[in-house]
Amino acid sequence: MLFAACMMAVALSAAELNVFASGLKAVQDGNKVDITYVLNAPATAGEIQVLDADGNVVKAFAAPDAALLTKGSHTINLDLSEAGLPAGTYNWAVKVTAAANEATEPVLVGTFGEGKAMGRAVAIDKNPESPYYGNVYTVNGQGVGLIGWDAAMNPLFDGNAVASNGWGTGNSAPCRASVGEDGLVYICDWSDANPNVRIFNPATPTADAITVFGGTALGGAGIMVNETGDTINGSMSYVMPFGSGASAYIVTIDEDYKQDGSMTMYKYAIGTAATPYTSKPEIALPVGKLTANAIANANITFAPSITGGWWVSQHRYSDASSNPAVVHIAGDTINYKSTGQFANATVGYNNQASFDINNDNSIIVTTTSNSTFSLIVSEVTWADGVPTVTPKYTIATGFAATCLKVAIDNAGNVYAVAAGKPLTVWALPKADN
Repeated sequence: MLFAACMMAVALSAAELNVFASGLKAVQDGNKVDITYVLNAPATAGEIQVLDADGNVVKAFAAPDAALLTKGSHTINLDLSEAGLPAGTYNWAVKVTAAANEATEPVLVGTFGEGKAMGRAVAIDKNPESPYYGNVYTVNGQGVGLIGWDAAMNPLFDGNAVASNGWGTGNSAPCRASVGEDGLVYICDWSDANPNVRIFNPATPTADAITVFGGTALGGAGIMVNETGDTINGSMSYVMPFGSGASAYIVTIDEDYKQDGSMTMYKYAIGTAATPYTSKPEIALPVGKLTANAIANANITFAPSITGGWWVSQHRYSDASSNPAVVHIAGDTINYKSTGQFANATVGYNNQASFDINNDNSIIVTTTSNSTFSLIVSEVTWADGVPTVTPKYTIATGFAATCLKVAIDNAGNVYAVAAGKPLTVWALPKADN
């Protein structure tokens, strides 16, 4: 028995993340270029690809040394004059391959950040163009802020919490976060006393986060107004950024600021957020009216769909057709309702509206409330813009505590955290790694 237990411990500690290259940077001097990347797991092969404007590979430089394929940060030196390429402007990519993950169920990779007791939600930078692609951030409530890791799960910012300025009170201040195209992290405050959004820049981790809204909070009403009395925003359970620079905007979902009593997603054209935002928002989606108030819980998260529509999830104690845990909205049509897939007698209810979907919308992960607070990993297939969701794996987290936001990266690794529990990561089975 002791021998079997020891062998299991060795197997778990040896598990690796599904591989991808992150933290991509290039420094060019004439025809010579230094390319830096971070591997989140050991690779068996790798190459730097030079791409034309259409994304076709016109030249591939294989990693010349196995040392450049180990887990961690690497720099490879290229001389483009030896590549036989005509003069021009090219894109580039790092492609790495690792051994197949032949497990039949998700594999526990490890736990990170032990002792960070207020971890409530997790967000990942999934944009390969971002200078911080692959970074993982947990949101720690009760005014603490963020803790970060790179894609190889090395602690960032000396392992300390950052972006701790100006929060409201309670476990959900701050609440959840998401990452913009430029790698900035947007964090919402779900407190009634100080509803706001703050922007954290990983490049300046010791600097105060930028406060987005500049109105006056009306005490415990969960509402912020401008100087003419117009409502700007309320207490937000989720925020998601789009665009960058002057064209950046955020979309929020609001508990207390509703349109005609219905849950509403709002759009704020904040640009660089150089000055506090004090104007009324646009309506991004009248989600409550559109669903005839079937989406009515104040605890809501969302994600854009590859169809141009939205995935929307709400905290539910059941998953009935009239009050579903997850919906997919295309235009003004709901073409998917979960209806029992994520809340039943076996797994409990869809917990805290916590879900995430990968970039190509092929895998969705949701959380449940049973005794082990499981994650449900489902495959998504598409036909004429309509998704079919098929649950495939159930991961027992063992948390027995709330997870406000789960996350999945582009390579098929799943991340979850809960109050009093460390960040925990699993790798999904994957033949083509």
